[in-house]
Amino acid sequence: AIDGSRRQKVRLNALDKVLGPVARALQDTHLGEKWQRLDAVTRKEVVVLINDAIQQLPPRQLLVMRVFVDHYPESEVMATLRQEVSRVSKTEESLTSVKRALQEAREKVRAFLRRKGYDFGKGGVE
Repeated sequence: AIDGSRRQKVRLNALDKVLGPVARALQDTHLGEKWQRLDAVTRKEVVVLINDAIQQLPPRQLLVMRVFVDHYPESEVMATLRQEVSRVSKTEESLTSVKRALQEAREKVRAFLRRKGYDFGKGGVE
């Protein structure tokens, strides 16, 4: 139980590390402005929901999304993401399959957030 909660805390911290630079990169956009207006409690809730959504992904998408989060911002470069996914899976992965898995994982995370009342695809909270 302790290892599980420790892993969850590490993942939440990794998500926080990812969302910070993303928020800064988007700060001058409509989406960034909406994120900045969210209070700390709501931001934390969104981070927990993102983690919950990631945990529900199919194994392949889960692997790619975890590698993406763990190696952000370097993993924004698809070739780097492919290389890291290949290293973790111990299988040579194609760029196309990694990009597709990430795309599908992101859409599932967005859909999960929409079901919970957060629609960042439209630039903020509904």
